[in-house]
Amino acid sequence: MVGLAGMDGSGQAVFLKIAGGFLPPESGQIRRFGRTLPYGCGCSRDVAFLPADRLAEGLLPGMTLREHHILAARVHIFLSAATGLAGSRRAIDDFNIKGHPETTAEELSGGNQQRLLLSLIPDEVRLILMENPTRGLDVQSADWTWQQLHRRKAEDGAIIFASPDLEEIMAQATRVVVFYDGRIILDTPTAATDYHEISRAITGEAGTTGPADEVGRSGLLPD
Repeated sequence: MVGLAGMDGSGQAVFLKIAGGFLPPESGQIRRFGRTLPYGCGCSRDVAFLPADRLAEGLLPGMTLREHHILAARVHIFLSAATGLAGSRRAIDDFNIKGHPETTAEELSGGNQQRLLLSLIPDEVRLILMENPTRGLDVQSADWTWQQLHRRKAEDGAIIFASPDLEEIMAQATRVVVFYDGRIILDTPTAATDYHEISRAITGEAGTTGPADEVGRSGLLPD
């Protein structure tokens, strides 16, 4: 599990969008799982991207939980109404979402919106990219979110997340990558660093810089 640190605008958010295939790199290529990806391909079935603004970018306001789950199945034209409803109910129960199939996304709390997003990730996803995984969540919802992410990691998944919370990064990530001014200034195992070193790197005072678009070649993305 890789944690991306840096001040706002330092490059970590852009990297996640490049890794997801939503933005082109200035140079080099995007490689995931042994494949070179063309710009504009978006996330494939083996990659999921969960944005910081859950409602505006991740969910569809006005649409119900049932409709979200049917769309996420990507075979919704073959689903009967009864099958779609049953699948939504299972997901709501499995992820303990405080709502019902006809609840709309905007009616959910921030924690339940995050639960909904996680419930939409297909089982075959091998890489999850996340911006601010626990922003706006209470302690219980944040803990639950990390439990789910560690479960996916234990099932041979890879997680790359950006967070402004150094304590969260140190507690959850096994590897820390610090961005500064569009470049990677520090890339180290979490166990080999500390708050002081990361804080200095975030402000550009320490670390070894390298172009952010070369990060794939250093092994940050699964290949």
